[in-house]
Amino acid sequence: MIIRIFYTKNLRNAEFAQLHSDNIALIEKFGAENMGIAALFATYKTLAVEYLQTNKRTVKSNFTKQIKDADAQRDKIYNATVEACKIMLRHFNKDVAEAALRLMNMFNSYGYVSKKSLTQQAAATTLVLSQLRSERYKNDVETVRISDWVDELENCNKAVDKLMKERFNEAAENAKLHSNKQLRNQVEKTYRAIAERINALIALGEEEPYKNYLRSHDVLTDHYRKTLKIRAAKSKSAREREKP
Repeated sequence: MIIRIFYTKNLRNAEFAQLHSDNIALIEKFGAENMGIAALFATYKTLAVEYLQTNKRTVKSNFTKQIKDADAQRDKIYNATVEACKIMLRHFNKDVAEAALRLMNMFNSYGYVSKKSLTQQAAATTLVLSQLRSERYKNDVETVRISDWVDELENCNKAVDKLMKERFNEAAENAKLHSNKQLRNQVEKTYRAIAERINALIALGEEEPYKNYLRSHDVLTDHYRKTLKIRAAKSKSAREREKP
């Protein structure tokens, strides 16, 4: 009976983290001291816990859907603001109609803002808002009675801008965390060292202290072996379907 070392390079980060979290729990259950691996286990646990915290921070949040929803709301308000102004082109009051025309000419100069990329749309919306707040157009905004729409558009634009900045900061932090790939390698190296130490002790005839741990370890790693096997089969099937 020996411990079957599980090579984890094909595991995803979350899977890798979970495997070692579960393995730490097993070793603590059966006793690192009893298995003669206390010093190695202390190093392994320190590295693994650091990796677990890193992985949690990396996958904790995802702003993509939030930005998509906020952008959709901004599009809705922007288009409604333009439409509210456009309706006033037919106003019976000449001053209102002329104010609406000046505003429409300004809106039209920026093209279809809601069709632009996120970055371009953010820049265009900010410029439109600055125009609407300017001395040149602020009286027209009041005359056409779209001040409330302009206020809401500004709120929506700020909401999208805030989320984009948060996503940028998160991406920068994740890039920083991912740059230290050595941490995962160190966890793997220490895990193997523990397995090799246990196998060496078993070879010396000290099998009894390890029986329960080995059985539990096999159950744990078999789960991930099956996961990788299924994933490989799906990947192979997808490649075959793509062949002409």
